[in-house]
Amino acid sequence: MKFEELDILQYYDSRKDFVYGAFFNKILPHCDLYCRFGGVFSGKKFVQCAEGLQDFIKENDGKMELILIPDFNDQDKEAFTEESKKKIITEKWKIELDQIEDSFKQDHVKALAWMIAHEKLEIKLILPQDENGKPLTKNELKGKNIVNEVGIFFNKDDGEDHLTFNGEIDFEKGEVISITTSRPWKDNEVGQIDRDYQKFNSLWQEENTCEIDGITCKIESLSEELLEYFEELAPEKQEEIVLKKLPELFTYQKDAVQKWEDNGQIGIFEMATGTGKTYAAIGCLKKLEEQHEKLVVVIAAPYTNLVDQWENVCAEWYIPTIKLDKGWTKQIRNEISSINQASEKRLTVFICSHSKFARDELLDEIKYCKVPTLLIVDEAHHVGAGNSIIDDDGVEAAEGSRKGLIENYKYRLALSATIDRHHDDDGTDFLRNYFTGTKGISTVKTLDLEEAIKKKFLCEYYYHISFVDLTADEYEEYKILTHQMMKYIFSKNPKVKSIGERIRIKRSKIVRDAKQKMERFVDIMKGKCGFSEAKHLLVFCSEKQYDDLDDILNNSEEKLGIENPSYRRITYDNPKDKRERIKILRDFAEEDYKIILSNKVLDEGMDVPEAKRCIILASTGNPTQFIQRRGRVLRKFSDTYKDGTKKEFAEIYDVLVKPNIKDMNEDAVKMEIGIIRAQLKKITEMSKLAKNKDDCLKKIQEFKNNLPDSAFEFEV
Repeated sequence: MKFEELDILQYYDSRKDFVYGAFFNKILPHCDLYCRFGGVFSGKKFVQCAEGLQDFIKENDGKMELILIPDFNDQDKEAFTEESKKKIITEKWKIELDQIEDSFKQDHVKALAWMIAHEKLEIKLILPQDENGKPLTKNELKGKNIVNEVGIFFNKDDGEDHLTFNGEIDFEKGEVISITTSRPWKDNEVGQIDRDYQKFNSLWQEENTCEIDGITCKIESLSEELLEYFEELAPEKQEEIVLKKLPELFTYQKDAVQKWEDNGQIGIFEMATGTGKTYAAIGCLKKLEEQHEKLVVVIAAPYTNLVDQWENVCAEWYIPTIKLDKGWTKQIRNEISSINQASEKRLTVFICSHSKFARDELLDEIKYCKVPTLLIVDEAHHVGAGNSIIDDDGVEAAEGSRKGLIENYKYRLALSATIDRHHDDDGTDFLRNYFTGTKGISTVKTLDLEEAIKKKFLCEYYYHISFVDLTADEYEEYKILTHQMMKYIFSKNPKVKSIGERIRIKRSKIVRDAKQKMERFVDIMKGKCGFSEAKHLLVFCSEKQYDDLDDILNNSEEKLGIENPSYRRITYDNPKDKRERIKILRDFAEEDYKIILSNKVLDEGMDVPEAKRCIILASTGNPTQFIQRRGRVLRKFSDTYKDGTKKEFAEIYDVLVKPNIKDMNEDAVKMEIGIIRAQLKKITEMSKLAKNKDDCLKKIQEFKNNLPDSAFEFEV
């Protein structure tokens, strides 16, 4: 295929485009030789060179020739001598590459190491010097033309088909700012291509000192130590090289995209947690990108960690994104204005929190936007509130999040394990109508829990139900709050109803924090409830339960009869640094921590596939919350645990308060019956898919025998 057929743009801006994804990945599969001079010799740059190498290496038997500038700082310059220079360069490289933890990047390093070991990649170094023979540092080279990249591609199918680029470098960061291509078929710049290659060739043949752009430079080869380092990293055989390509959608994800298209490119993906709603959403985005020359996308997620995850997923697909962070109001205004005036094909993707997506500053720009727009709302059940609400933990939700759902978005997609809002039928209907055009019905419902397990996207599980009672004091307070709530909760006056809502939340906390739950936790940990091992364990608890759990786990030899297990908390404000949270999860995966205690932080958006067991102590009856929590532990884990075992199934321990309707008036009993029905429906549905289904249903029947017949008037 000729380069002319690849839809190469003249200009790429790294602030908007994935240069290495959109440009290099597109060209390298069609090349057998790539030459480049300029740019920074760093581990990060080295990894980026590997983008698009799958076909370049394995199909084209391609070769690379690179002339690069070492990354020296002031400290390196101070220590620099002729004897030390190769050691400095070698050590900086080895340190930087050894610190790469991401397996995707490690695979690329190994691929390049294989190329070096098999003479498919040759690297020479340019050392710009001052008048004393000392290397010029980043700061000293800033703004110099010598640091900018020039690359030449040679088409494997046509030796006369060439393409070059000039890349402007931010040398301080070691990153490409922009790329300008020379396309002879369109820009009539054959002369520029010839000049670029002649410049490269003259430098490649140079063995000693030369002058580049008025700067004295030395040409050096890589040290023997560094070459040996790469030989050790390199796989023995080419077949062992694994390079990730663009992700591919499963059949059910493709089906979801098709259903969304058939519904006028609006809809809801109601898919079990852990089955890839995000990838399916990317499939919708890519479809629209194919259909439109210009497209604006807004992706809204409830939490910072989810915003970051979306940024990473888009990067996997080489989709450029703009995360609305500091100074975002000016940024979005400039970007919308730019895409409105753009004459070339353009995709602009904004990623933000739910709170930002409902801000007037963003909505005004979307209304002003003259190109097609797509709205993707992750965990969309959060944005159905028509006014300020209080959640089950007493935290005030973002006011008016619903107002972000404006008619100016031509294309719409909601993602949620369940779009139904707890205690808010109006909000649920609004969401369904906005995203599907049909009240009460989701036209794009796909892959429920049963199907996900059957198709092995999620793992099988054992479900252990534990019923506990409220203490006499807890039940007395519960009754008092119930009768108080009845005075306000059914009012049509929003202010009066909000009083009832606050009482309801206070009442739910009694159930959530019931004292007997700690006693049952001890029973579970002692193995009295089928519990097998105190590791790979998530414990979902409330803020109030943390101290009790600390006391039990820190004195486990006395209270549990086991050695004190290593554990960590993850709360809203501890640790505050998201990098520390990620480290905790990584340590959990490595079994440095056996147990993680969490309130609602792990409910949505944090993947913990290594978790094999969970104990739910802080259940409030919210079905959305339960679905999210079960999804944390039902995710597949393909690797092997340290003891050599695999994750063949999960274990879920659900600790529930047994309903009590004694001494309640008729209206209160009716309301309690509604809560009982919802609870029984949830645990019955979970039981029917469990590996220990028969045991679960027996336990449920024992519980039902103590309740009135009116509690069971629903289909199971």
